Amino acid sequence: MTSTSRSATILVVEDDEDDRVLIRDAFAEVRPSAQLRFLSNGQELLDLLQDRGGFGAIRMPSRRVVILLDLNLPRKDGRKTLRELKTNSALVQIPVVVLTASTAPSDITASYRSGASSYLVKPSTFSALKKMMDSLAIYYLDMAKLPPFPGR
Repeated sequence: MTSTSRSATILVVEDDEDDRVLIRDAFAEVRPSAQLRFLSNGQELLDLLQDRGGFGAIRMPSRRVVILLDLNLPRKDGRKTLRELKTNSALVQIPVVVLTASTAPSDITASYRSGASSYLVKPSTFSALKKMMDSLAIYYLDMAKLPPFPGR
């Protein structure tokens, strides 16, 4: 394992508790050292990243961040959240991987146009999810050079 993988946090923005458990379990099997942090909606993510809304005292465990973002979220959905992230000069460099159930061409196109780094459709089996999370970890935690989180 490289030092990059030990120093990156994966922010998982997912409101469905079953999906959260599956993602947590998949990473536990393929990359137990991965630092995961779960949030329920886009507003919580933006508040955390901008040190507001009660998250100010909570520091990120690392200086490198990757976001897994569902599109269908309460309060502030993933579509709007992605647009806000990618129009914010302090947050634009954070890789955002859309992880959603939607296969709609309009969602795929809109996500990439809004600045998504990747678009992944949630697989229907746990073994496929493990393979997907393993590939994601290899790429984003081991291979890709992630920019430091601003101001941290």
